[in-house]
Amino acid sequence: MNETVQKKVLLACFYHETHTFLSQKTGVEQFAEAGIMIGRDLITNNIDNGSPTDGFLSCAAEQNWEIIPSIQMTASPSGTVTDEAIRFFDTHFFETFELFHLGFFQILYLIYMGFRVLYRYSIYS
Repeated sequence: MNETVQKKVLLACFYHETHTFLSQKTGVEQFAEAGIMIGRDLITNNIDNGSPTDGFLSCAAEQNWEIIPSIQMTASPSGTVTDEAIRFFDTHFFETFELFHLGFFQILYLIYMGFRVLYRYSIYS
């Protein structure tokens, strides 16, 4: 008997292009304006929208993978990312990531798009 085990994939996404010459910072509020999706919203809001997340979800559906959605944060190109915004992402991501230690998923798929500069580490701050 040759049984195929369904792959379980943890999905998290962070989209932001940093412009270090801008003085304003990019915080949770700016990400909320463009889109913060947590849990199932990450899947339902990305189906057929042409995004990299949509492309991954289409491929995953073809492969019959089970997706465990974590968090997706998106912001328009803007200034350096605040520590608060990174902590917000980390909190939601690591809550889901902890499931790995319990055996709930085998694969981590992280879409980390754009060039990010964190305020705390920026030479321009």
